[in-house]
Amino acid sequence: MVSSAHQANLLGALVVGVGDVLVEAVVGSSQLDPTAVAAVLAVGERDGLSVGELSRVLSLSHSGAVRIADRLEARQLLSRTPGSDRRTVSLFLTARGRQTAEVALRARRDALTRLLDGLDEPTQTCLERAAEALLPKLASDQDSVYRICRLCEYDECRATWCPVDAALQQERG
Repeated sequence: MVSSAHQANLLGALVVGVGDVLVEAVVGSSQLDPTAVAAVLAVGERDGLSVGELSRVLSLSHSGAVRIADRLEARQLLSRTPGSDRRTVSLFLTARGRQTAEVALRARRDALTRLLDGLDEPTQTCLERAAEALLPKLASDQDSVYRICRLCEYDECRATWCPVDAALQQERG
């Protein structure tokens, strides 16, 4: 029998290793730093995202989110429009920003798919069940859902089922 300390160690190593593969894929394909590519994907998923919402998704200060938006606007990846009141600004991806998001997500999927290649079906099913059991434990509020899924292909979970979002809905329920 495997000890819980060993299981925790394996999980930790897996998370770090997979995270490295994921970040390398999205950073390498987008030519953006990890925070900037996460910002592009967040704005791409939620057109009209405010700077305040972006700061929560990325776990940045408000001024940090403003600086990311400045950098992305300078690279012509996003644009700003006045928000619903004088205090807010809404963020939208430009055509170039949408293309960058698509390239990053495609690279992410390819890199993660390569990790899964060669795993037999029972192992893939076990991995899916483990992820579906663990992910809801990470979701405590809507901001945490956006943070957890900030590099996800949202349409994939919309087409099937998102355990992170489902956990939050159940908690509200």
